[in-house]
Amino acid sequence: MREVPRPEERSSPSSIEMLIFHPSSAAARSPETASRIPHQQERSPSATPVADDLRIFGLLRLLRQDELEEQGLDVESRPLRGYQLRFSSAGSVRPEYHTVVLNAGAQARSYGLGVMFPPYTVHARKSTSPPVDNDCELTQVDHVHIRRAEVPQDDSLRSAPIREILAQAHPDQDNAAVVRELRAALADQLAVRTLPRPVRAACLASAHEATTVVLGDDAMTRLDPGFVLEQTAIPAGALLAADEDLARAYVDLLADPQDNPVTLAAFLHDLVEAAATTTDENLLGYADGLPQQHPTLLGLFGLVTATQSTSIQLTVPTDLYTNLTTTPYGFAQTATSYL
Repeated sequence: MREVPRPEERSSPSSIEMLIFHPSSAAARSPETASRIPHQQERSPSATPVADDLRIFGLLRLLRQDELEEQGLDVESRPLRGYQLRFSSAGSVRPEYHTVVLNAGAQARSYGLGVMFPPYTVHARKSTSPPVDNDCELTQVDHVHIRRAEVPQDDSLRSAPIREILAQAHPDQDNAAVVRELRAALADQLAVRTLPRPVRAACLASAHEATTVVLGDDAMTRLDPGFVLEQTAIPAGALLAADEDLARAYVDLLADPQDNPVTLAAFLHDLVEAAATTTDENLLGYADGLPQQHPTLLGLFGLVTATQSTSIQLTVPTDLYTNLTTTPYGFAQTATSYL
């Protein structure tokens, strides 16, 4: 008996397919479509992220996406939910996460995950909006939502005294004393800072205008220059100070001389889960199921290289690039999770 395809498989074209073919066309849902999209070699951004963003997670370099895929780790996965399409016979679409590269002239860096929404997709206006607010200012055009998680620039975990404590950790030894000293130092630093109490994670959604937004390396995949950034601040220092198990996992991660993406992804999952307990807000925007897709978190924190054929390349003005890459903790104080 011939197997009948499931409805989701018939109505879930990839992001690139949605751009080349209208979602209502049969070609957009055809299994043969993917075979016509040429594969391109991987390319890294022309400049790595700020060194401290790598160092804070014990990395010496960006993780290469092809190496992760060889280990069965899929960074560019799909959200678990589907999205309704208005005015389209396709009915719904389940988009994909794409690694994002933020460019400004000679500067470039990996910058989270992007989701391309086709026109008239029913999705939320902001990451912190209630579920009933299924509208977006850019919904009538192809556009991108970027989801990024970060440890803010002025988080206690980034301070020089904390780095000195962490330097005492070594592999194959009991680092319990380092864990105790780390938690005590983080608590002391938090006590003298004028941060809201309790310290909470927050997700702030904002709309921006890029010079160009391109998905993949085909001229046909240029998108509307408007994009939505869903930026999640993780108060890592406060979380480690409050949770001994999380602090121990962090010390063990940094003590390991090898870059271990599996261990790192598992730690990021625990970090995001701990951050989610500090707020009632929708912490990662509408990134349904993302914490359960551990490898995808590596891209969410901007720790992986981009593959040219599938990445989203955003070229932005220099001042916007600076603002987006040097955001202090205070950016989230306007988010509702602080109120």
